[in-house]
Amino acid sequence: MKLISRGLQMLKHVGNEKLMVKVCNLYYMDDMKQEEIAKKLGISRPTVSRLLKDAKEAGIVKIEIISPYSNDFSELERALEEKYGLRHVIIVNDQNDNLSQKRELGREAAYYLERILKPKDIVGLSMGTTLKEIPQFVSSRKDSKITFVPILGGVGQANMEIHPNQIVMEIANAFGGKYMLLHAPAVVSDPSIIKSFQEELGIKSVMELMRKVNVAVVGLGTPFDTNSTMMATGYYNKNDVELMRKLEAVGDICMQTFNKDGETKGFASNQKVFGYHLENLRKIDTVIGVVGGTSKLEAIKGAIKGEYINVLITNYSNGLALDGRQ
Repeated sequence: MKLISRGLQMLKHVGNEKLMVKVCNLYYMDDMKQEEIAKKLGISRPTVSRLLKDAKEAGIVKIEIISPYSNDFSELERALEEKYGLRHVIIVNDQNDNLSQKRELGREAAYYLERILKPKDIVGLSMGTTLKEIPQFVSSRKDSKITFVPILGGVGQANMEIHPNQIVMEIANAFGGKYMLLHAPAVVSDPSIIKSFQEELGIKSVMELMRKVNVAVVGLGTPFDTNSTMMATGYYNKNDVELMRKLEAVGDICMQTFNKDGETKGFASNQKVFGYHLENLRKIDTVIGVVGGTSKLEAIKGAIKGEYINVLITNYSNGLALDGRQ
């Protein structure tokens, strides 16, 4: 009796494998839909789905993806997404010079925005030399019904080309969208001034729009870097810098500094910033950090720990270092 039972099981197993191969041929080679296969073979659609799944697990079906790119970073991107809990990670090639690196990052940021943005989206933009590279890579669009707004006031003595308002105008025009500008300083002398500024008629409507932002694009800086955009604004004095060093600042977003754990406690200058406060970035559905250069590595880690970004676009060397491979 046991021998008969075992023989029947073996026959059933062989029969299942034959059916599995037939289902796979119809699905992968003949491009038939699962419903069509079920009807043709007289089995249920869930059975077809299960057989296809089992075939992959048994090694009967092997799927190979041939990337058209010489440098395919998809495995590294997936590893970083899983390790840091990020929604998306996009890795670009390392470049030999700073400007080329920023343009490469700007290109990928433009492509990513083109993929994800939808009509009625409200996009908040910070400042920086990398973000200003985005518009030139956006495919020409007309009437996209997307609205763009700065999430930071004006940047003092820094070049006009990296001013949030300028970046907003150029990206909005590239997307064929609408925009509103924020005519206020990025940093005020006293935090108490901010509230009165927010009630000004020309500013109040912009602040209301900022609260509706559902996608944000931000640059990440390192306050002690010689090329720091934050320091180039002229808003910070020696005392500010000394306090930042004492509190071990590793990075800044929207001119607000944080430590290696993403914490902002004690950074008094953050309270003087007119714009989106870091803790409010966590409320935005999609926050894209666009950053390159190994000097920004600790800033990236701090921004991730602080949950200020959930999408990261960075260069290959940073990707390797974040994954512990370098």
